[in-house]
Amino acid sequence: MLAHTDLAIVRLRAGALDAAVAALEPVLALPPGERTAVQGRRLSAARAELAQPAYRGSAQARGLDEQLAAFAPAGLGRLPAQELPAQELPAQERPGQDRS
Repeated sequence: MLAHTDLAIVRLRAGALDAAVAALEPVLALPPGERTAVQGRRLSAARAELAQPAYRGSAQARGLDEQLAAFAPAGLGRLPAQELPAQELPAQERPGQDRS
C-alpha cells in the first residue's frame, strides 16, 4: 500500500488531483487493524502536498485532506505489546519480570 501512497504524492506534485484520489482509494479502504504508522507518515506527506497553493480553495482537495486526517486512529504506531495490559502478555514479555 505504500506504493499507492507514493504514487499519489507524485501525482499531487504533478497537479493530478483526480489521479491521486484514485491511487489512494485502496489505502483509505484499509480496515483500522491493517493501518500502519509508516502508512500514516506517508499520508502526512500527501497532506503536505494538499496544503500547497495549487490546491487551496479546491473542495476535492479539502475532502481528500479530511479523509487522510481521519485515517490514523490515536493509537496508530504503538507496538502490539504496548496495547495489551501486562497480565495478558506472555510471562517472558512482562515488564519488570526477572528473566533468569
